[in-house]
Amino acid sequence: MKRTNYLSLLLLLTLTLSGCFCSRSITVQDADLQQALRALPKVSQVAEKESKSYSQKYEFYIEQPLDYSNLSAGTFKQRVFVYHRGFDRPVVLVTEGYAADRYDNSGDPSPLASLLGANVVVVEHRYFSKSTPDPLNWDYLTVENAANDLHRITEALKTIYPKKWLSTGISKGGQTTLFYSTFFPNDMACSVPYVGPLCSSAADPGPSKYLEQMGTPEERQKIQNFQMEVLKRRARLVPLLEKAIEKQGMKIRVSMDELFDNMVLEYSFALRQYNETLESMPSLDSDDQTLFNHFVTKVGFDFYRTDGWNGTFFVQAVRELGFYTYNIEPFKELLTIKQCDDYVQRVHVPDGVNYSFDPKVYNKVVDYLKKNDPNILFIYGENDPWTGAAPKLSEGKKNAKVFIIPGKVHDASVTSLPLDTRIEVVNQIKKWLAD
Repeated sequence: MKRTNYLSLLLLLTLTLSGCFCSRSITVQDADLQQALRALPKVSQVAEKESKSYSQKYEFYIEQPLDYSNLSAGTFKQRVFVYHRGFDRPVVLVTEGYAADRYDNSGDPSPLASLLGANVVVVEHRYFSKSTPDPLNWDYLTVENAANDLHRITEALKTIYPKKWLSTGISKGGQTTLFYSTFFPNDMACSVPYVGPLCSSAADPGPSKYLEQMGTPEERQKIQNFQMEVLKRRARLVPLLEKAIEKQGMKIRVSMDELFDNMVLEYSFALRQYNETLESMPSLDSDDQTLFNHFVTKVGFDFYRTDGWNGTFFVQAVRELGFYTYNIEPFKELLTIKQCDDYVQRVHVPDGVNYSFDPKVYNKVVDYLKKNDPNILFIYGENDPWTGAAPKLSEGKKNAKVFIIPGKVHDASVTSLPLDTRIEVVNQIKKWLAD
């Protein structure tokens, strides 16, 4: 078949923006991939990229509805990366929960795909980086709309890649995988979300309770003693914080004292999430600058920015994704705040944003996992506080499973599973992809 005829046929086999993409597939030669991508409806800016592990790699943009329940609301362009090994291979869909900037390099986008010899499709989450609508209307940043984004892209690319697909993502990307599986359970052969929490509210106590059981009592006391010492030096450390904030050029929504309180409460979570050794903590008799430098380095200033990716994430957190709260009891006498259940709304979201948490998505996921036994493998790290918000599966599930990897933190993945378990998991995934 001549290439011009192939492209015309592909265009006839796909539908317009408001409709669904046809599921029928076309046999495409490797040399035709770029042309096939260009022929997809509403796709633009198809650009070839360098890749060390894949024969071809492309970046493109697809025009998406802002609101799938109201197509008159307008559209935005969403960034997608395609890593190609062969049209006869399965596809790993990476549901990026944030920006996809890091995929612009030539590195490996998915170790799981490498284990399976699969193609990879990476979708940047709406409202992040180059997939941000203009003007910015937060009302359309919903879990359901994001799931529809993935569904629409998958339908489009299945006309080119007809083999079975699986979805995976890390952290917020893991959440995105779970949500997508819930809203569109028939799109993927299976799903493998990494370290993705399922929070019941914007002040979920699960991660904090889990954190309070991590490590030895001596380790937990050492961390608490450091937090207490920082709070005791408030009068000298808050001016250092104010000066550092000015240097960063950051706009903060709350007073320096309230920010300071929140940073102290966050310290233990930040330290544990990425398995920082307690030996990195300075002694309690260190000078102010030494304590301050360690403290703000571990917590991070970006966590408190209300613009860019951080602001976008917290809009979702306060509205539908949920987040964790802190246990303030040990520090009450030294804090200026009296409670922290509303700190995400107070401290983290951009100005003018005032959503209350809606448990509808959380309840939908819980109900889906309770009533069904989907092909989904959850992977968490034993020493990651987020594991305290892992989904609770009822007994008797044969397909859905939770793996908690000993010693691992928020970087847990299929490649960090013990060898025998990893072989078992990969073999199960291959079976699902073959069925």
